[in-house]
Amino acid sequence: MPPKWTYAQALQNVAQPPTRVLGSDDVLNFTALANNSVWSLQANTLHSVYREEALHAKFGYDVHSAPTQFAFQYELLLTVQTI
Repeated sequence: MPPKWTYAQALQNVAQPPTRVLGSDDVLNFTALANNSVWSLQANTLHSVYREEALHAKFGYDVHSAPTQFAFQYELLLTVQTI
């Protein structure tokens, strides 16, 4: 089903600036403000994902394996030092 309005048309139908913040239990059938902490969390998460993808594309390095490799190297270092 196609949308009722395009984004530009929807913006033209907003009579006044929104004043109500969308709650977690609300149904989005009104023009709402985004919760600043939720928006910030989402923006920071997306920034991290985009950065990781850019690094992966540039260097071909799996960033997710770094903590595991570091833990293994650290564990190996501790083992060598205690012998």
